[in-house]
Amino acid sequence: MAKNDKLFLPADVVDLMQRYPRDLDQDKRNEAEAVIRASTLSLGAMPDGSRKESGWPRAFWQQNRALSPCERSSLLVLTDEDEPEDGVATEAPPLSPSSVRAGFVNAVENLESALRTLQDEAELDLYEPVVDEVKMGLASRQVRLLRRFVEQPSGWTTERSPQTIRPMVDTRVVAGWLVWKNDADLFERYKQFGQGKLKLLKLNFEDHLDSHGGAEPKHDEYLAWLDARVNEEVMEEFQSISLAPSFADRSIFKMAEDIGLKDLYDLVYAPLSNESHGDWGSLRLHDLERCANPLHRYHRLGRFSDRDETITFDFLFTVVSLMSETVELVFDSYGLATADILDRFQQEFFATLDPDDGVS
Repeated sequence: MAKNDKLFLPADVVDLMQRYPRDLDQDKRNEAEAVIRASTLSLGAMPDGSRKESGWPRAFWQQNRALSPCERSSLLVLTDEDEPEDGVATEAPPLSPSSVRAGFVNAVENLESALRTLQDEAELDLYEPVVDEVKMGLASRQVRLLRRFVEQPSGWTTERSPQTIRPMVDTRVVAGWLVWKNDADLFERYKQFGQGKLKLLKLNFEDHLDSHGGAEPKHDEYLAWLDARVNEEVMEEFQSISLAPSFADRSIFKMAEDIGLKDLYDLVYAPLSNESHGDWGSLRLHDLERCANPLHRYHRLGRFSDRDETITFDFLFTVVSLMSETVELVFDSYGLATADILDRFQQEFFATLDPDDGVS
């Protein structure tokens, strides 16, 4: 079409395309993309414009890979945050994760001590202890996960924080749902469901060893440890194994919906699950980068290297909130108030941060 003067591009459009996308501001990029869309739609409707009817587009792009290699470069389009600021000196941040870590850990240790003391005031059922064990165990789990999180500043990033925050959301929903239902049978099912999973692991491990010629000394040690855990309270012959998706045969989404935590599921749990499962969004953010060669249509390549991650204090507010809510609802079920303890903890915990610092 160009050879026969059927396709004409004005000089300003050619200039626009040559500078797209790096050297254009947002308005000009929008203008260029409008031209691209219009051209694509018009050309696509012409004879032989369909990819299915013509092998030329595929042959063209595939040949480009042989003509020139992939290029790894900087971002194709700079965001406002990426734009260099000439003549502006960058000051070192007044706070660093390592400088505040000790204060965080100390605050958590004080909280642990206060909660152990408060637990002694709870009226626990020693004859049928499962309900109390599950509730206190879930509350303790939140504090443990919080402590592990604050001990390792390297985890305060978008990439690593889901490893702690997602289990904490899970615990928050399950604890809230169990306390809301207040049914001793459900607490017993929770325990038996987990115990059955442990028994299933032991049986699967034994089958694996039998099918691979028996156990080695290192396997014997692990199997003995596993056997002790399985038979700690009840002989395994009297334990049942459930293949249901959960102890309550109810999804975590439905549990969250039941107790008014649907927003927590939609806005926190679901995105974190995508990260844990390695969905497309996670791959695109952490594991893929654009090829900068325009002849390659800016396809994506495996990064195969660490991605620069910014450590932020944002996640600390999230984990503290999840822990506080869970601890409060558990102790409240015993008629024990935790407001003073949690307020004191949060004041001590965040005292290390300067409120005027503008920490993101």
